[in-house]
Amino acid sequence: MAKPILGNTYRFNNVGAPSRRLNLYSSGSASNGMNVVLYTEDNTNEQQWVYRNNRLLINTNTSFCLDRYNLSGNANHNNADIWAVSSSEDDNQKIVFEDNGNYVKIKLASTSLYLTAYSNANGTSSGKTKTSAGNVYWAASSSSNYQRWTFTGITPPSGNYRWPTESKKINQKYGNTHDGVDIAPKALGVEGDKIFAYMDGVVSMKNTSISTNPNEGYTVRIHHNNPVRNGYSQLRTQYMHLKQPALVNVGDSVYAGQLIGYMGNTGNSTGVHLHFETRVSNSEFPLGGTSVYKAGNLVDPSAYLNLT
Repeated sequence: MAKPILGNTYRFNNVGAPSRRLNLYSSGSASNGMNVVLYTEDNTNEQQWVYRNNRLLINTNTSFCLDRYNLSGNANHNNADIWAVSSSEDDNQKIVFEDNGNYVKIKLASTSLYLTAYSNANGTSSGKTKTSAGNVYWAASSSSNYQRWTFTGITPPSGNYRWPTESKKINQKYGNTHDGVDIAPKALGVEGDKIFAYMDGVVSMKNTSISTNPNEGYTVRIHHNNPVRNGYSQLRTQYMHLKQPALVNVGDSVYAGQLIGYMGNTGNSTGVHLHFETRVSNSEFPLGGTSVYKAGNLVDPSAYLNLT
């Protein structure tokens, strides 16, 4: 079957226990070491997983993700839990999806271990061994249905596209010497027009000091699934010369039309405007850092603006 797409949110049902889902055992909170189990289907955030940066983030609090408890000799060794997203935890957090006919298997990327459930039952907060009813853990590959998963995507809140500014007057188009389009304010020379997220996505970069990228001034970038068929699966929209730091932060989920900042004249700019830029890739854009400012391939933003 098709595999989950980076940036989207999913529910996962276990093939061996088809009415039960991958579930964080919690009541609206998230913290290190909370148990991941099977549980009867419901519509809570504890059964919604965001596939981002090759991790499954729990929608209860996307600062936490599916994790492997790695303590050799402990009864809970290889248990599936959640832990704060961290580069130091890469070996126990990053996953890959493997096509298994009508199902997928979820593999811990750095190992030969797969996400596995034990029995058709609801798990508990404390049942963290490989034989605890309804528990989920990491195990060697097998043909068991308890190691196979189906998934259902959750529809984004808007599913549409929004022109990124209040004005639709383009002062300068995309071309050989210009990487995006420049959109003028409603009133010439006046700062403060609202700037909106083009579509649903995740904030991948923001600066809070012009010195980190003086050409662009205050800037923010948002990662999306690419809605245009141009050979690339991932899109990043870039918003430059903001009046002040963006209103959103790296890792935030945003929706189409969400207010993200205000038009300004910061950086290498000769007048108040928004420089709107689009870059595409077949791999997810990395989060944060000045080294990723130019990641991806430039494309003409008009193909995207024409969808609004």
